Amino acid sequence: ATIEFTEDGTYSFEIAYSDKAGNEAEVVKTESFSMDKTEPEISFEGVEDKGAYKEDVTPVIVCRDENLDASTLKVQVDMVNQNNSTIQPEEALGEIKSSGDMCMMTLNNPEYVRENDGIYIITASVMDLAGNEQEETICYSVNRFGSIYTLQEEAKRVAGNYVKGSQAISIVETNADEISAEDVKVKLTKNGQVSELTQGEDYIREENLDDGSWKQYTYTISEDNFVDDGVYMVSISSKDKAGNYNENAAGE
Repeated sequence: ATIEFTEDGTYSFEIAYSDKAGNEAEVVKTESFSMDKTEPEISFEGVEDKGAYKEDVTPVIVCRDENLDASTLKVQVDMVNQNNSTIQPEEALGEIKSSGDMCMMTLNNPEYVRENDGIYIITASVMDLAGNEQEETICYSVNRFGSIYTLQEEAKRVAGNYVKGSQAISIVETNADEISAEDVKVKLTKNGQVSELTQGEDYIREENLDDGSWKQYTYTISEDNFVDDGVYMVSISSKDKAGNYNENAAGE
């Protein structure tokens, strides 16, 4: 005879039979056993997927299963830095704590230095005693220091110098998070007089928003803004998703 056990649970059974002559065999009893086909659950607390954070960041990885094997918990922390290189930060992992059907790990708060700004990818996996495995990933940004501004070559040549003739200049803003065009102001100071430039008329804004990478915005200010003799300064200010206010200026 074949006995099928299809649902999760703890089972035991006994076998009793007799032959045609009425002789009864000794009852055979089995040890109890568990059927477990359910994968463990993994959740992240303290952060949200695609979230942006400028204060303390201490994600908590929580695993639950009736037959959890806490010793199998594996956590990997990857960070994409401002050079779009992926590194594994030192001392990111905390201690594993377990109790009954649950185990958890609290990640360490990154130190407040610019080098720790980046896009963090947390991958956690765990198994139960039946060998069922679960893996989950979450991605968020730590953005405490805001944007990094870079002058393109033509802007470097004219900044702080005397030049003949007008020319367009480009400035690149790099940030761990997205910056909405509505949260950007580009201003031009000409001989001490400040005016706000209009996107699409006075300058163009190009975006590079690849997932899992730092976001880049290139502002190209039209040469038409520099026709007259004078001392010019271009300033760009923005507010990113993490709430940082960023500003930079370039002079010509």
